[in-house]
Amino acid sequence: MPPVLTILIGSPLYLLAHVLFESHYADALMAGTYFGYICYDMVHYSLHHSAHKVQHLKEMKSYHFKHHYKQADLGYGITSKVWDRVSFFFISSARGCERRPNTWKKRNPCGEESGRPSC
Repeated sequence: MPPVLTILIGSPLYLLAHVLFESHYADALMAGTYFGYICYDMVHYSLHHSAHKVQHLKEMKSYHFKHHYKQADLGYGITSKVWDRVSFFFISSARGCERRPNTWKKRNPCGEESGRPSC
C-alpha cells in the first residue's frame, strides 16, 4: 500500500484503538496490525517477483496469478486457500474456476445470463 494511503487508513484506526483501549494495549494492537500487513505485503510481492523452490509457494503463485489474470473476483488467499474454500472464493484447478451459486449471475439487457468468463 502506498505510504499516503497507509496514513489515511492507519491514522483513524490508530485513534480508534486509543479510544477503545488503554494506550499500551492500543499500541500493541496497532503494532501487530502493521506487522501483519507488512508480512502479508512481503509475501504478495514475493509471489509476483520470485522464483520459488518450495512446492507450496509454486502452487500459491500459480493460484494467485489465476486470481489476477483469470478470475479477479475469486482466489483472494495469498498464503493459503483455506479461507477461499470456506468463503466460496476458491479457484478450482481442475476446471480453472469454481463458480458461485447462480444468484451471483447477472442478466444483460438481452436477457442472457452473463456469468464469469470461462477460465
